[in-house]
Amino acid sequence: MQKVVGDTVSQFLARQKHAKKYILVHCTHGHNRTGFMIIHYLMRTLPISVSQAIKIFSDARPPGIYKPDYIDALYAFYHEKKPEMVVCPPTPEWKRSSELDLNGDAMPDDDDDGGPTAPLTVCVSPT
Repeated sequence: MQKVVGDTVSQFLARQKHAKKYILVHCTHGHNRTGFMIIHYLMRTLPISVSQAIKIFSDARPPGIYKPDYIDALYAFYHEKKPEMVVCPPTPEWKRSSELDLNGDAMPDDDDDGGPTAPLTVCVSPT
């Protein structure tokens, strides 16, 4: 699927080279799944590393991907060694649930994709 999306985007851009046309990629909030797909596109079209692609996306769409499982999947997919310390941005304030479970942790919201929820503070993952 990712190859099909990348090929489709490349074909569209080639046809619209001189026109002011844009491609909108957006999931529920435009961060995790959106970033995951855009980073895949960047990796397939530019000679850059996963870390560079993650930075490009997070600079363009702050705070970028904030769920560590998406970051881990990108490094694994491209067979790149994840840096020893990867600092995930904190979950945006608007995304934080005010409801707590019995352990005092934020409850996942309705748009959760089934993966682990991002912590409320910066997460640092050792390799």
